[in-house]
Amino acid sequence: MKILKITSFYWVSILCFLIIGCVPVKSRQEMRQEVVESWKGAHKDDMVVQFGPPNRESKLSDGTTVMVWEEYRGNEFRQWVCRKVFTADTNGQIVDGSIRGC
Repeated sequence: MKILKITSFYWVSILCFLIIGCVPVKSRQEMRQEVVESWKGAHKDDMVVQFGPPNRESKLSDGTTVMVWEEYRGNEFRQWVCRKVFTADTNGQIVDGSIRGC
C-alpha cells in the first residue's frame, strides 16, 4: 500500500510539472508593450507623477510632445540604459510609446 501511495505521488508530481511547464510565458517585449498600452489615453501629467519629470521633452511642429525618461542601470559586468519614450497629442493625452532596456 505504501509503494502505491509513493508511485501515485510520483506520477501526480510529474503531471503537475508538465502542466506548469506548458503554460505560455510572456516575453519581455510583450510585457513592455502591455505597459505602453496601459498608458495610452492617460494624461502626460500622470506620467510625470509616476516617473518624475522626463530627462528630455520636445514639442514637435504638429503640436505633439515627445517625452523621454532615461535611467542608467548596470552592475560590475555591464551597463545599459532603460529608456521610456512616450508621445502625447496636443491635449496631453498619451498616444504612443516605447520601452527599451528596462
